[in-house]
Amino acid sequence: VVADPRTNKTTLSWVTDPSTIGTTKMDYRKKGTSKWATLETSTHQVTLTGLDWNTTYEYELGNRCNTADDFAYGSLQTFKTLPQDTNNCVP
Repeated sequence: VVADPRTNKTTLSWVTDPSTIGTTKMDYRKKGTSKWATLETSTHQVTLTGLDWNTTYEYELGNRCNTADDFAYGSLQTFKTLPQDTNNCVP
């Protein structure tokens, strides 16, 4: 997880099992809420923007082993965004 305290942009990277195919599906939400946001990517990285400052988020990654399979998800993970950097704040 790489975070930028000036823009509240967070980048997550991961490694997948070589036997998986196609895209990786990432679901994420603010911890304590029920609504998931979903992204699909063919790379092993996503950059999330528009997140709340100093807030914990949950996420899970899903892959599949063949095109007929549903996405199989790993365990739920968390990350926390940084507090806003008021000294170098970007408007």
